[in-house]
Amino acid sequence: MRLILTILTICFALINTTNGLQFTLRQGEETCISKEVLENDAVNGKYSLANQHDTVSVSVRDPMGDLVYMKPGVADGSFAYTSPKTGQYKVCFQNNLTQGIKTVKLTFFSREDTNSQASARKASLQPIEAQIKQIQKMIGTVQREDQWFANQQLAMKERNDNLSFSVMVLNLLLVLVVVVGYFGQMWYLKQYLVSKRVIY
Repeated sequence: MRLILTILTICFALINTTNGLQFTLRQGEETCISKEVLENDAVNGKYSLANQHDTVSVSVRDPMGDLVYMKPGVADGSFAYTSPKTGQYKVCFQNNLTQGIKTVKLTFFSREDTNSQASARKASLQPIEAQIKQIQKMIGTVQREDQWFANQQLAMKERNDNLSFSVMVLNLLLVLVVVVGYFGQMWYLKQYLVSKRVIY
């Protein structure tokens, strides 16, 4: 049992670290991070600079390119939104206010992360129990994403089937045109030879 709990703890730590990013921004540079978000999924982000005296501009845009969050001249902060549709959301950082290279740390928290943390605090669960619940929530998220990919594959298969049918119909029409043209030419040639009394 202790071994299982240890493995689950390590998995939880590895999953958490994949949500954190750290990068540098040169003077006048902009860096954008894209994240695939499912419809009606709430995503929270937290960002901070290594040097609190530095500032950057932060913006978040939805898949349609509309601005959903904007903060100029900040050293740290957070944002939260619920996506109205599935797609790529872009979080952009601009180093255009002060000089120097800035080090930015960005962390995403999904709905499952925030809900599991709140429930763990409310129920005063043991750390391992809270981590197990969070892993279960993450498994549910993975299953939802798998279902979304399956739906995308099914839609793509339907489009390919429709395209194949259209190509087949076009090929049949082309064959029909060729056959009609062939017999039309033979009939015309025969009439011409008869009119010239070459054949009777």
